[in-house]
Amino acid sequence: NIFTGSWADISQKLALGISPLVIAKHQVMGSIQALFIPGVGGHGGYSFGGVSLFDPLTGSLFVAGMLLLISLISLQKAQGQVVRVLLIAILVPIITGLMLTIHPPPLHRISVIYPLFALLVGLAIEKLPYRFIMGSVGVAFLVINLLRAGAMAYGDDRINPQNTVTLSRYLSTGV
Repeated sequence: NIFTGSWADISQKLALGISPLVIAKHQVMGSIQALFIPGVGGHGGYSFGGVSLFDPLTGSLFVAGMLLLISLISLQKAQGQVVRVLLIAILVPIITGLMLTIHPPPLHRISVIYPLFALLVGLAIEKLPYRFIMGSVGVAFLVINLLRAGAMAYGDDRINPQNTVTLSRYLSTGV
């Protein structure tokens, strides 16, 4: 973690007079930015080609889904504890896997909750007013993510050429 981990540089920051609150704020902001802004996340060579976790469309749908989830909880429309458990299941890994780890935020550490992100995106899509709009968003979502997968694979080859067989080389030669 950022305070006691073997890669933590907190002692140097504290020696420079940086307060723990400023360090924690930097971690939280960097973690949120890594979800939405390209080039922020990734540590230890896990940069995923320098892309952010969400493209603008998916990020907007994720935020809308999160707001819908929170509104379901606050309006007490949720059946039982399922919605609260879903919110906790999303927030705990984000806090422990991104915000309390080394900087830049390692996006691969929260891969276990990617399906939960998809549920939030789906919740937002499901609330769109017209079926045509839902279909259009679904097609745009598919195209954007296929393009981003290609950018990630080829970006990783450019950023980490020392890897023995990168996905982009495998796809170029093997498919």
